[in-house]
Amino acid sequence: MSQEKHFATKSANYDLARVTNIVESRIFISAPGKYQVKVRSVNDLKDLTGKMVSLQAFTPSLAQLIKEDLAGDDYGKALDRMMLHRIWTGSTAKFVPQAGETVNIVVSYVTNKQGDQVLGITELTAIPVSIAKNAKGMFGGSTTNEGNKEKVNEIFVDEKENE
Repeated sequence: MSQEKHFATKSANYDLARVTNIVESRIFISAPGKYQVKVRSVNDLKDLTGKMVSLQAFTPSLAQLIKEDLAGDDYGKALDRMMLHRIWTGSTAKFVPQAGETVNIVVSYVTNKQGDQVLGITELTAIPVSIAKNAKGMFGGSTTNEGNKEKVNEIFVDEKENE
């Protein structure tokens, strides 16, 4: 389930325009659904009960808090507000993403600590990756230039015929 938290980003050199550009570069999630988002960071929870995944996305409730932070010149807090997802140690989750990775998330309405219904992450999974083949043999594997030229010409002729 997602949580809202402040991570104390160092923002001494940030002005309103720069902070606004950074926040607006994130994904705005305003409805339940499936989304692909980028992972900002993955950190151990202080009590070592799992990992906290910070995602470059925010919801309407976070947007309101960001507006308040910007109005109060609290740029560090504004930058730190993003969707979070806990992965508990011993949970059935087998996937822990890495910072910079793009992941799939499912967002649904969840009940927060205050008893309000807010958008939160209910599932986080890896994006399936296709395996690319090595190009070995693609150009004929010949040790002579003429043999390689013939193989390359065959490949490009086949591609032109398929267009």
